[in-house]
Amino acid sequence: MSETQTLDRIRQLVRAADRMALDQYGRSPSTLKPDGSWVTAADGAIERFLRHELAALFHGDVGIFGEEQGWSGARGAAYMAILDPIDGTAAFRSRIPVWGISLAVFKQQAKTDLWEPFSGIFSMPAAKHVFLSAPGKSAEWNAAPLTLPPVQPDIRKSDYLGVSSDAQHWNLSRYPGKIRSFGVSGYEVILVATGALQATFLTRFHFYDIAAAAMVLWQAGGGLYRLSGAPVTPTEMVRKTRDQPEASEAPIIACHPAHLNALLKMNFRPW
Repeated sequence: MSETQTLDRIRQLVRAADRMALDQYGRSPSTLKPDGSWVTAADGAIERFLRHELAALFHGDVGIFGEEQGWSGARGAAYMAILDPIDGTAAFRSRIPVWGISLAVFKQQAKTDLWEPFSGIFSMPAAKHVFLSAPGKSAEWNAAPLTLPPVQPDIRKSDYLGVSSDAQHWNLSRYPGKIRSFGVSGYEVILVATGALQATFLTRFHFYDIAAAAMVLWQAGGGLYRLSGAPVTPTEMVRKTRDQPEASEAPIIACHPAHLNALLKMNFRPW
């Protein structure tokens, strides 16, 4: 199977997962996990479906990490898939359309432990939005090219900063613009790629939440950065998900590179 055919097949799998999710939208049995977040039967069913189909697609040469069922497949595989079957489960169970299916596939660089993006899809079937990233193409939003618009390096009062659900524990008072929290980490990264948010400051997340959205943002011209200013790379994302998937992540900023210095000067810090 050619690379183009493989990418097409991945998109078909996500469309099938979309249909599974919409069939259970707002009515899938749900329970609370120990961390206080929701999980539904649909989460588990979608993850099992994608695991099975990805293993077949890559003929077993893929390691797969999913939020609900952890690790499966070969750790020495040439590909690594990171998926969140429903990012925004609380919204999904409440029939609020701000949720998405996140699937990111990384490709190993010539048997090293260095990784590059292969395919990223963040699909929001209830809201009718699909965001894509694939090699050699621009990022896409509903099949149209997606590129971050040109920006000025300063921060204006009309700008928006996305934040995690624990934002009340952080001093964000120096940010001169407006603050929004959608409760869906992947979507907040996507909104940076569209230009709807100037930046997103994530303090409560895992890389499996944002892997596909990060691919879209990278290909649209944006980046993910630590508070030191160091960039988050695809290799770091794969290694952390593979080796320490449940470890708490240090905060990151998703933004246009031209905004990074101004955002770092905001000195975001916990109370």
